[in-house]
Amino acid sequence: ARAAFEEALAILGAHPAEGPEVWAEFREFEMGLLAKTQGNPQAQKQQAQRVRALFMRQLALPLPGADRLRDALASFEGGLEEAARSASAAAKAEALAAAVAGAWQERAALESRLQEASRPSVTVGPADTSDEKSATPATVAAEILALEEASGDRGRILVGHLRATGSAPKEASRWRCFAEFHSSAQEHQRAAEVLERAVRHCARCGDLWLQLHCEGEGAGASVEALRDVLERGLLALRSAPEKSQESEAH
Repeated sequence: ARAAFEEALAILGAHPAEGPEVWAEFREFEMGLLAKTQGNPQAQKQQAQRVRALFMRQLALPLPGADRLRDALASFEGGLEEAARSASAAAKAEALAAAVAGAWQERAALESRLQEASRPSVTVGPADTSDEKSATPATVAAEILALEEASGDRGRILVGHLRATGSAPKEASRWRCFAEFHSSAQEHQRAAEVLERAVRHCARCGDLWLQLHCEGEGAGASVEALRDVLERGLLALRSAPEKSQESEAH
């Protein structure tokens, strides 16, 4: 179960909406194991540290709800037996939250714009041409990706790519960038998985099929699997009107 939670955190841990839910579920799982250590002080201390580490890992990320999370940590520590408590937990939590507070404030502004851009609107009277009103989920998601890339944190960048492709799944360039993110780190299998999703949305983009074939080779795919990619790509391209191929190439 821990491996499954860690895998989920690797993908969604830095997501401002989905991430806190995954962190909470992981903590709940570990707290359930902590409850089973009653009568075993050493085991309780070790398990309490597992839960505490999850609090700290989340607090180290620019996510919403840091104050509530610190309160939850204080409540957790207060419910432990004396031997299992950490005298430094509160100070460490405060330092971690303070270190990312600025990053979250910057990110929160974009999250608010994304939320606003995602709301359906009906224009009555002259259209508002301001940048704030003309922003679309796709353009704001691109700004969020740029911010995450500037952070250098691969977990945050991964979430940025997920949101960028999710907001504009028909834009082949976004899928190329997402695949390159993995490929540049020699994660060819993950790049191939991204490109498999890409060709479902942009089936008539020849570059994506070629990139998928190359990443498959890099990941050590079998000859049969590579032939399957080639055959699927050729079938998709042959069935594509010329104009559709041109539009999906961008």
